Amino acid sequence: MERGRVDLAARAAPVVSDKSNIQQIGELLYTRYIFLFEAAGIVLLVAMIGAIVLTHRKRGGVRTQNISKQNQRRPQDATRLVDPGVGQGDGIVISVGHYLAVSAVLFTLGVLGIFITARILSSS
Repeated sequence: MERGRVDLAARAAPVVSDKSNIQQIGELLYTRYIFLFEAAGIVLLVAMIGAIVLTHRKRGGVRTQNISKQNQRRPQDATRLVDPGVGQGDGIVISVGHYLAVSAVLFTLGVLGIFITARILSSS
């Protein structure tokens, strides 16, 4: 055996040909790994209950939905037409070209990182 390699054949469970894979996995989970299986179930149950509790808690300062107010809304009240002059806008305006340039640079850096990582992994 080479240094750093693991002999998986020595660690594998014996193969029983008269049972399907599902039956073998079930027997293994419910016999050899029952405590780990039960612990994982308890962790998932606690996480599910925690998510439900956090979702249903009362929070202050949250605007609730008022359906009747939404149904009574008129289109004239919902929009406002504004025509600001040059340099009179509310904030910084970034053109689509800038977004495309930044996304192209980020994409190129990501692809370059993948190639560098693959080259480093293949050389070692």
